[in-house]
Amino acid sequence: DKEACPELDWKGGHKAKVLLTHYCAVRTIVTDWNKDRSSKALCGSDDGSLSLWRLDSQECLARFSRHPGYVWTLTADWELGRVISGAFDGCFKLWDLRTGECLRTVQAHTRPIRSIAGGSATTTTTT
Repeated sequence: DKEACPELDWKGGHKAKVLLTHYCAVRTIVTDWNKDRSSKALCGSDDGSLSLWRLDSQECLARFSRHPGYVWTLTADWELGRVISGAFDGCFKLWDLRTGECLRTVQAHTRPIRSIAGGSATTTTTT
């Protein structure tokens, strides 16, 4: 649908798709690049929500319920199907990427969570 996914012309004749789903700025994106064309991107927005996209088809696969504050940071373990989001209100959430369910919310800080680093073996949260 061209209206839902407009195309921009860049210098040099390059084209780019605009994936519209948030009504505020997107602050953070994590990607899962696959050679089989099933690459995905997860976006966190100032509207407090997350959206999961399939990049080859520009299809929005899921919208996740909202944080009460801006989503500033994300880290994902695509193999386990988990993502952690950190927000302006000082809480972080653990999500199931397959179902969109929030598995846990932790009010960890009194200040914004601006950075999360993680991996499949361990996950570290920093502020």
